[in-house]
Amino acid sequence: MLDSNTHLIDTIRKNRKGLPKEVVDKKLKKGEVAAMENKDGITLLKWKDQRDVLVLSTKHDAEMVERSNNRIPKVVIDYNSGKSSVDLSDQMGSYSNPLRRSVKWYRKIAFELLLTTSMVNAFILYKNVTGCNIKITQFKKEVIRYLINTANNENIDHELPAKRRRHHSLKQKDGANKHKTRRCCKHCYKKITSFMVGNMLPIVHSK
Repeated sequence: MLDSNTHLIDTIRKNRKGLPKEVVDKKLKKGEVAAMENKDGITLLKWKDQRDVLVLSTKHDAEMVERSNNRIPKVVIDYNSGKSSVDLSDQMGSYSNPLRRSVKWYRKIAFELLLTTSMVNAFILYKNVTGCNIKITQFKKEVIRYLINTANNENIDHELPAKRRRHHSLKQKDGANKHKTRRCCKHCYKKITSFMVGNMLPIVHSK
């Protein structure tokens, strides 16, 4: 992910294994910061606000930013900004949510990605590109209508062929006598009798 310039920021509990005690156990006064970076470029930062805050980041260091006469770590500012976007995305995804309590957890993940997250992303892109100000519920309805119309307009040749079945359809023709005679059916061969007249086709009589 780092090779693709994709970074992660998140809070973490102090009792997680592998965290450096020099940062986790350090006593801080309000506004103070303690941070440490490992060889992979992952920074653990502890900041004292109303309470201790532990943050992991693959992008930030211990840089501080002035905000409202307070010095706040930039990683905390970026985290709060991203968190608000996540909350907004969750809020928009909750409208007309397709998830149900009876759905198994792995199916919920699929529904969440296909019908919620992807729909919210498409909605945001649509608004940015078109400038059209519509509600996400209306956007979902338009997407559904489009998909239904697309499916109805597909070429019928794309449909899978039906499974072939054996047909025992026999053509009737006039026989030499009053009884009706039929052409030979290989599936019913054991049920018929026939005889040959010269080089002509066999005359088949039904039993």
